[in-house]
Amino acid sequence: MRISKFLIAWGIIALLMTSCKQVVREIDLSGEWEVALDSMDKGISGKWYMESFPDKITLPGTLCDAGYGTPCTLEPTMDKEIFLNLKRKFDYLGPAWYKKECFIPAEWNEKDVFLTLERVIWNSQVWINGTKVEGFNESLTTPHYFNLSKYLVPGENNKIVIRIDNRRQHDISVKNLAHAYTNDTQTMWNGILGKIALTAKDKVQIEELRLTPDIDNQTVNVSVKIGSNGSSPVSGKLLFAVKDPKGNKLADKEVQVNNTEITFTYPINNPMLWDEFTPNIYEATATLETEGMTDSKCEIFGMRKLTNQNALLQINNRR
Repeated sequence: MRISKFLIAWGIIALLMTSCKQVVREIDLSGEWEVALDSMDKGISGKWYMESFPDKITLPGTLCDAGYGTPCTLEPTMDKEIFLNLKRKFDYLGPAWYKKECFIPAEWNEKDVFLTLERVIWNSQVWINGTKVEGFNESLTTPHYFNLSKYLVPGENNKIVIRIDNRRQHDISVKNLAHAYTNDTQTMWNGILGKIALTAKDKVQIEELRLTPDIDNQTVNVSVKIGSNGSSPVSGKLLFAVKDPKGNKLADKEVQVNNTEITFTYPINNPMLWDEFTPNIYEATATLETEGMTDSKCEIFGMRKLTNQNALLQINNRR
């Protein structure tokens, strides 16, 4: 009996210590993937999404890290011209294909399943079991997301094929000067960095949690956007919880849900302000309970006000 109470107590402590924990079901896709370079850009017409590739790569990672591409022939000398033209050890510009098999749990049958690719340059497309996933992603700065719900087969192994094209998709520079796409800054690598995962969520879910601080009124304005694949109206409740920068839990707020968009204000009494010298961070968690479904989303925010006076930037009324 004592052991059971001890285990229960430690379980409660572990839950309390979990920071910004989302209510999600997730499969981590990091690890070994098959890889093929498509320098002639024949992969789509050649249906490479149906093929297996003999070469391997570890993701997250880049082709350069794995030693794929054209080797750099420059000598590592202390020379101004070398410093002005940074080069990767292995250079590759063009499409590359990445393939992995993944078992999808049978209980994901009624879920929405999303693929997250946290960091990609520049264009990404996905095939599941040989079928093209609708759409594509183009971003140099934000994660790439794909909704795979219509394509995955729960209870079976599924073939995931991703095509990454790091060639210039749009002209965003002047004289090849653009911080997000130059070899002189972060290099024009090909691969996938950061989080690579499948996430299963209920059909009713929090799509967006937007927090706007208002230090004059000591509040934060909360905007929640709810996504639903059903035709019936969304109804239920939303629990909004906040921890201050010291980890203290503030009072919870419960809001009734009758629509797909909810807005309300949450009081932050005597807020600890954020600036570059005291970067105080609050943590907010919104938990949605509706129609037997639950979803949670967590965001961080700082209590601060940005203004300008006589063309001078101010933060919290201070230049």
